[in-house]
Amino acid sequence: MCKEMRPALFLIIGLCLAEAQVGPIVGTQHVTVSQDGMAAATAAMTSTSAGRAVPLGRVLATDSHGNATVWKQNRAQRIDSSSQSNLHTTSSIVSPSTAITIHVPADQPTIQGAINAANNGDTILVSDGTYNENINVDGKAITVKSVHGASLTTINGGGLGPVVLFISGETASSVLNGFTISNGSAGFQAPNYGEGGGIAVSNSSPTITHNTIRSNNACNGAGIGIGFGGPLIQGNVISNNLQVGCSGGIGGGGISVRGASGGTRIIGNTISNNTMPSGGGGLSLFAAGGPTIQNNTIQGNNGGQTGGGIVI
Repeated sequence: MCKEMRPALFLIIGLCLAEAQVGPIVGTQHVTVSQDGMAAATAAMTSTSAGRAVPLGRVLATDSHGNATVWKQNRAQRIDSSSQSNLHTTSSIVSPSTAITIHVPADQPTIQGAINAANNGDTILVSDGTYNENINVDGKAITVKSVHGASLTTINGGGLGPVVLFISGETASSVLNGFTISNGSAGFQAPNYGEGGGIAVSNSSPTITHNTIRSNNACNGAGIGIGFGGPLIQGNVISNNLQVGCSGGIGGGGISVRGASGGTRIIGNTISNNTMPSGGGGLSLFAAGGPTIQNNTIQGNNGGQTGGGIVI
C-alpha cells in the first residue's frame, strides 16, 4: 500500500491509493506522492476559478534522486467546500523510466540539443560528420559517443570558446568518447580562465576517452585544461594545440592540471607536437596534488626553454 498524506485523494490506477496534502490551490503547486519501496515523485498541479475542470495533461515526474521517471495522465477538478479549495486528481502511471539512446541527428539535430533532452543514464549516439558547436554537458551523468570513432566525427568549436565544457560537477558517469575535438579557444572568462581550448574541466571528474584533440588554443591547457577535478583521460590523441593569448601562465600545450586535482588519471594517451612557449609543451602539472601519469607517449612538443615534454 502507499503512504498516506491528507486530505486530497490520488488514485494510482492499477497500483495503489495514495493521498497527498494539497490544501487551497492557487496557480501551480507541486505535490509529492509516495509509494512503498519507491522514492517520492513530484507532480505539478494547476487550478482555475472555483468549480471549473482543470486539464493537466501529461506530467513528467522524477524521484528525488532523478532516477525514476513516471508519465502521469491527470484530470483535475477544483472543489469548493467551506471556503476551502482543494484539488482532486486521477493519475495513471504508464511506465517507469528506462535509459534511452538519443541519436544525432536523427532524433536531435545537434549534440547540445541531445544533451538538453537527455536524462541521467541516457546515451547520445552521434553519426558521422562535422558538428559546428560548443557543448556543455551540464552536470548530466550521460554518455556522449560517436558511432564510428574520432576519424569520422568532429566537433568544431569555431574559435568561439572551449569545444566541450565539464564545469557542473560531472562525475565518472559523464563520458565523452570517440570525437575529434578541434578549433576551440579559451578566453579569460569564468569558469576556466584561459584553460582548456579543446576541453575545459573545472571542479568535475568526467571520463574522456578515445578522442582526437587537436588544433585548439588557450593560454594554458590548449588541448585539455583541468582545474580542481579528477577526470580520467585515457586513450586520446592530443596534438598540434597551441598557446595563444598570453606570454606566461602555467603552460601545458597538450594538457594542464592545476589546483590539487589529485584524482586525475592520464593514462595511455599520445601527446605530441603541441606548443607552449611558457613551458610544458606536452603536459603541465601545477599544484596538481599527485595525479596518475601512466603509459603515455609524449613526443615532439615545444615548451620554449622549460619542459618541452612535461613541466612540474
